[in-house]
Amino acid sequence: MMTCRRATELHTQAAEGALRGQEKLRYGLHMRVCGPCQRYRGQLETTVDVLKQLPAEEPPADLVEALAAEIEKKA
Repeated sequence: MMTCRRATELHTQAAEGALRGQEKLRYGLHMRVCGPCQRYRGQLETTVDVLKQLPAEEPPADLVEALAAEIEKKA
């Protein structure tokens, strides 16, 4: 039986249709019987849906410059 920890690791792959074979079967069975994992997956789906509705914005130019300067310091 698949653990909740493993199912949690696979939620994104499952949503993208990337699971195959035994892993896909084990994940599907786990999700049918595990209420907490069903709720968690639902929360992830809701989060993705909300984020998709946000407008795309460009970061302020000074933020990009500040990040670039910090990266150069650490290189």
